[in-house]
Amino acid sequence: ASTPRRGRGQYPARADLLTLARRTAVALKAEGIRTVTLSYDASLFTGPAVNPHWPATYVPEDVVPPIRALWVDEARDGSGHYVSDPAAAAGAAFRAALRKAGIATTGTVAARTAPAAAKDLASVDSAPLGEIVQQTLAVSDNNAAEVLSRQVGKAVSGDASFVGGAAAVRKVLTGLGVPLAGTRIYDGSGLSRQDLLTP
Repeated sequence: ASTPRRGRGQYPARADLLTLARRTAVALKAEGIRTVTLSYDASLFTGPAVNPHWPATYVPEDVVPPIRALWVDEARDGSGHYVSDPAAAAGAAFRAALRKAGIATTGTVAARTAPAAAKDLASVDSAPLGEIVQQTLAVSDNNAAEVLSRQVGKAVSGDASFVGGAAAVRKVLTGLGVPLAGTRIYDGSGLSRQDLLTP
C-alpha cells in the first residue's frame, strides 16, 4: 500500500492504506465491532529479507530496505529513510489508520500467519501489473523489481524467495529462447555485484 493519491491521473494508480483502513472500519462496524486485536501476515515471501549476494553495506547505508511481502511507502519512514522491519512498520501504520477510522485496537501488533479460513473484510486494488512493470522500468525502481522477482518465483515454482525469483526468471527467459550462457542472476534488481548479463 502507499500514501493516498494526490489528485486524479497519478500514474500508476495506487492502493492506499487509508482507504483500506476506512473500508475495513466500515465492514467491522457493520458487524458491530469497534475494537480489535490486530496482527499482520507477511509470510508470502520466504528466505532472507536481505539478499546475501548484496554488499553488506546496502541496508545500513539506506540503499535498499529488507524485502518483505508487506510494507507501506516502500518501507520508508517519515524522513525518507528505510525502516529495519517493514512488515512491523506497516502493521503499526495500519493500526494508526484504523484508529483514525474509528476502530480501537488492543495489545501490540504482531506477526501472525492468517488462518486458511480467515475471511476478507476489505480490499484495495493496485495498478494493473503491466503498469507496475512499466513504472518499475521507467524509474529503475530496485525495490519494486525485487518484489516483482519474488512474485514471479511464487507464480512459476511456488518459491517467493530471492533464489526462487532468480530461478523463475531464468526459466521464463529460457522458455522465451533467450540465450543465458554465462549469465548469473542473484536478485531481481541487479543490485548484486555478482550478477552477470551478456549483451
